[in-house]
Amino acid sequence: MAKKRAAKFEVEIEDINLMPIMNLITLLIPFLLLSAQFIQIGVILVDWQSRARARTQKKEDENKRTLGLTINITSKGYDITTKEKGSACPSKTANGQPCIPVSMSGGNKIYNRVALRKFLYEKFWKPNKSNNSLEPDKLDRNIYSDWGKVTIRPESTVPYEVVIQTLDASRELPPEAKGDVSGNLACVFKKPQGQQEWQLTGNCMFPFAQLAAH
Repeated sequence: MAKKRAAKFEVEIEDINLMPIMNLITLLIPFLLLSAQFIQIGVILVDWQSRARARTQKKEDENKRTLGLTINITSKGYDITTKEKGSACPSKTANGQPCIPVSMSGGNKIYNRVALRKFLYEKFWKPNKSNNSLEPDKLDRNIYSDWGKVTIRPESTVPYEVVIQTLDASRELPPEAKGDVSGNLACVFKKPQGQQEWQLTGNCMFPFAQLAAH
């Protein structure tokens, strides 16, 4: 019986042709460089208050009028307080409710930052703006020593995104403020070309945020 001989196949391996990919990358680089000039970097000034510095600041402000605006972010919603008058919504606080409660959507808690922005504007910024300013040469004798500052105090279970949204809500004026300011309502920290320090530009409500443990 004749033995069958196995057929031998020779496979020739060719090098991978990278030229199409390299051409594509070469074309994308100019577009990347062109778009880079339109990118603007902004910053939110946030400070973490240490206990030692808090005690020092308290001693310095004992003889000054301070607003002490604080936004407590709890599982129930936003609870706003001040050093001067305590709760900003005493009737709700007496019933164990926050100033701006959360709502539920799809099993998730929704923090109403639009309502928070409007609340801060109508309750604090608008009534006191005539006597306060972020520019030192425009201050009245009845000013708050900490005007423009807000303390954000979130619970440990509050998502990071909610904290950022709260910072934005306290910094930017609502559409209702259009008639109270000149120009647009944008509030931005920018670093001018050739300078090291960030500068505040535009119209802002409470732009200087400070994070504190709940």
